[in-house]
Amino acid sequence: MASTHRLTCVSEISSALSDLDTRTLQLITKGKSLLSEYRNCDWDNQPKLAKTIRSFLRRLREISHHLKWEDKLHDCLTLYSLAQELIQTIRDQGSELDGVLLHDLGTVYTALGQYSEVLRYLQQSIQIQEEEGTRLGVAIALSSLGRLYQKVQRYEEALDCFEQALKRVPALGGCWIAKGGVLEAMGRREEAIASYHRALRIRRWHNEARGALQRLGIDVDNES
Repeated sequence: MASTHRLTCVSEISSALSDLDTRTLQLITKGKSLLSEYRNCDWDNQPKLAKTIRSFLRRLREISHHLKWEDKLHDCLTLYSLAQELIQTIRDQGSELDGVLLHDLGTVYTALGQYSEVLRYLQQSIQIQEEEGTRLGVAIALSSLGRLYQKVQRYEEALDCFEQALKRVPALGGCWIAKGGVLEAMGRREEAIASYHRALRIRRWHNEARGALQRLGIDVDNES
């Protein structure tokens, strides 16, 4: 099982609750209620309540994705703190769900520009999901890690991550595009073109891949 660095317990978060989105506040209220119920219930009832908590965590993850797109990143960190407290309480550290949540947390830190935190959480996510045997989850986390290395211009490491991800799940069109971008940055034009073409084989009208090829002088619509 992975050794993980955890966020501060949700009850210790110092920011005023009034600063948080209504959806976040509702989830905090529900999450704290579940924590209290689990900690006080009989041993025989814990498995059933743990199942309820896992369902709640999936809902929390869905809401967190919406909040991230709305750039409400502190809300996301608050909810992932709650999620990790719940994961620990039901002793699910190292589970597939834990690995997925750690990946999501890494993407929030990417948006915040805190790259050392991104690296920590993505590496934990990859390790956990490798142990759980979740091929797609590992591939997605590797792709996210590759994008981090790409962002800080560590191109060899980025390329290695993308290749590992695509070895596991070749149908990740976005990963082929990201790989093409790294190859371009490394001056490997023909390999970049091939990578963009692989993305188009997965989704013919992928605008990002088409745009990259057109930028490189390839007329996608008139190729033989």
